[in-house]
Amino acid sequence: MMYEYTTSFDDFKKAQILAAHRSVRAKVSFYFWLRVAPAFGLLALGALIWDVVFRHFGFDPIIGGILAGVAWIGIFCAVRRPFLVRKLYRQMLNGRPDGSPLELGIEGDQLVYRVPGRSEGRFYRASVNEFVEDDDLALLFVTKKNFRMVPKRALPREAWQQVKNWLGT
Repeated sequence: MMYEYTTSFDDFKKAQILAAHRSVRAKVSFYFWLRVAPAFGLLALGALIWDVVFRHFGFDPIIGGILAGVAWIGIFCAVRRPFLVRKLYRQMLNGRPDGSPLELGIEGDQLVYRVPGRSEGRFYRASVNEFVEDDDLALLFVTKKNFRMVPKRALPREAWQQVKNWLGT
């Protein structure tokens, strides 16, 4: 049986965070580029402003250049992230209007993920690399970085049990 559901931009943002938290390495990278790099960028920018205003370019030019580079990278990471997430969401929609339906179901030994009128993916158990879930979402990874997002509200409890049995979890 096929179950129809929709996803939203908020679901996509939660899926990005859930995907980033599935391994320690991914979690460290996620927090570094989202929290640590922008913090270092702001500290470097503050040091540069302090140097220019109060010390009148007292830093050695090499140190000033390094601080400027750190400030640029940190601020670029902080500013770019919201635009990048929105761009990835538009790419995921692939021309579909926001809120258009998706379908998921199990037919025989295949999991079927369908965008009605556009595409259909049929996955055998061996093709699903990883399954990650939290209270709101489930992610079915078909490659190391490519996943299919299914909100928990999309399927009734018995359908989730059928999917989990199919996955063997």
